[in-house]
Amino acid sequence: MTDSSMLSPQADPVAELFLFIKRSWLWLLVFAALGAVAALYWQKQQVPQAYASANFSINPARVQYLSGLYAQMPANSTLLLGALEVDEMSRFSVMMDEPAMWQGLFSQPEVCVFADLCAKSAADVERLTAYWRPRLQFEHKRRGNLLFVQVRADDAAKAQVILEHAVRQAEALELTQKLTQSEAQIQSLTKNVAAASTVGERTELTALLDKALAVASLWRQQTYHAVVPVGSVQVKPAKQRGVLLIGVVGGLLGLLGGLVIALVVVRR
Repeated sequence: MTDSSMLSPQADPVAELFLFIKRSWLWLLVFAALGAVAALYWQKQQVPQAYASANFSINPARVQYLSGLYAQMPANSTLLLGALEVDEMSRFSVMMDEPAMWQGLFSQPEVCVFADLCAKSAADVERLTAYWRPRLQFEHKRRGNLLFVQVRADDAAKAQVILEHAVRQAEALELTQKLTQSEAQIQSLTKNVAAASTVGERTELTALLDKALAVASLWRQQTYHAVVPVGSVQVKPAKQRGVLLIGVVGGLLGLLGGLVIALVVVRR
């Protein structure tokens, strides 16, 4: 039983605490053991995660294309070529989260090497997208104009294949959109050439049409891929946390909890 002097308001709180600890050390050990057991149980429930990450920069061929657009701008334009490159990378990063990208990703032969990644129906696509979308992270770093992509999974090989083919699928989607826009421009220019009323106007529009046809041809040939990897994909295999470390940390937290309870009892 606790000494009545421990509850006296005139007693030194620190002395009371040490006396309480001395008399209740067995209970503190119980708290520490419970903390260690709880931490080990939590650790057992966690699935080790592997990571694949990579940085991508804008493709030099795409920079060349943007340079051609920049050369056609008015001389008094305040827009810089670098701003065009940053804007182009920003627009591409949006493709990484387009529903069409996810729909195409899980039907790629290289992805379907893993049976649990292969979608055979719309329901499979929806299920896989719901699982993988939170596990794929990307960030457009405007400083350096880099796109950082990271995928976490329970298997390093899966993380890597999802990363690589998500970027490829985003590129394919963007190229399709660029080609569609180019073909719409060609149709408009073709109509304008046919409706031109003067030789000079027809000549000018024909020159623009020839350039548009050349650009469309390059889009079809997939010459202007959006990005290129900076170095290789970095893969970090799944690794279980140290059991001993988790147990020690849990035990210390349990002991701390016991001391807090002891302090509350002493203060009362």
